Amino acid sequence: MEDAYAKTTEEVLNYFNVSERLGLSQEEVKQNKKRYGPNGKYCNLFLVVVALLPCLSIQESVLKRALELEITVRPE
Repeated sequence: MEDAYAKTTEEVLNYFNVSERLGLSQEEVKQNKKRYGPNGKYCNLFLVVVALLPCLSIQESVLKRALELEITVRPE
């Protein structure tokens, strides 16, 4: 389904032929998993990237500070 985020709940439920109250049967879950792949396919990669971002930021600030100190301490 294209642009599912812009659709109403009813439109999405109708598109996938599912009841909001009942959800999917186990067989439908298996079929959808085969057709669309498991949920969170890219979730692990995303979490790794998000976890590493603060480390890169800290490293950058430490490096900047070290360079500032080297410049101000350097004798003329």
